[in-house]
Amino acid sequence: MNNRTLSRIVLIQIVYEEAHQNVLSSDQRIDELIEFNLFNRLKPKKPMITELLNIYHEHKDALGEMINACLKNGHFHECPLLLKCIVEMGACEVLYQPDLPMPVIINEYIQMTNFFSFDDKVSLVHGLLHQIGLQRQTDQLKSI
Repeated sequence: MNNRTLSRIVLIQIVYEEAHQNVLSSDQRIDELIEFNLFNRLKPKKPMITELLNIYHEHKDALGEMINACLKNGHFHECPLLLKCIVEMGACEVLYQPDLPMPVIINEYIQMTNFFSFDDKVSLVHGLLHQIGLQRQTDQLKSI
């Protein structure tokens, strides 16, 4: 595990808390989650966390619509909340962090899926993020 991975774990915790409690996280809460980590030798990257959290808040509705469109049954709202947070944050990075290679992002969120004990959902997460990544590539080609 590295600092980026740990930052993603903290980010998923924050997004989960926000969705569960229906409130936005304060800067103080972000600091608390960064300080309380089980991997003492690693330190989450607050700038990465806050940047992705801001991008997520700005594009949350569009992310949900895109994920829902990728599902054959279109019932993303029926997924467990934590799994939704993992997929939404993965989609957020795939779409809005073009400087990172898509396979690296997808692999990280597959690890997150395993980390949070959704081993049986790895193929779902991989498939959704891959489809969204392909859409990003298609959109980039159209803009050339």
